[in-house]
Amino acid sequence: MGEGEYTVRLMRQVSGTRYREVARKQITLESVNEHELFLASVQSVAWDGSAELKELALELTESCETDSEKVQSIHEYLVQNFVYDHQKARTVEAGYLPDLGQILADKKGICYDFASLFAGLLRSVGVPTKLLTGYVGVGRAYHAWNEVYQDGTWERYDLTKDIANGKRVTESTATYEIRYVF
Repeated sequence: MGEGEYTVRLMRQVSGTRYREVARKQITLESVNEHELFLASVQSVAWDGSAELKELALELTESCETDSEKVQSIHEYLVQNFVYDHQKARTVEAGYLPDLGQILADKKGICYDFASLFAGLLRSVGVPTKLLTGYVGVGRAYHAWNEVYQDGTWERYDLTKDIANGKRVTESTATYEIRYVF
């Protein structure tokens, strides 16, 4: 989340959803390059361990000269080749983390899967990409989407809507309320 003061807490599960603090440390982050943060392979966007994902990203972007062209190529691939997994949406459990290799193999997923995969593919070819989770719309449905840094600005992409419509949906009256940024 950038420069500033942070408290890092190590927790141990006591039972169910109850946790006890085991350790705590205060840290200060200075001189953070926001773009580098959103190139990293992290738990919810674990792209670095997948040779298959990196190969696909390189193949999709081999003729691209700009980040915008890379974004367009990867976006088009996902929109044309993936479908929403309604069964998974009904049965996904708390604590779920996307497995990018499995999502690639299945060619289907839920919003979190699409946002994680889009971020992983783009990050692996050097395009800073955020995975965001939070609430969307009047009904405040929990959702995941992306922001991609291109042409000097962060631009929102909602792959779930795009896959459902078979094309990029840029105009939306939906309100996006960010809860977490990865």
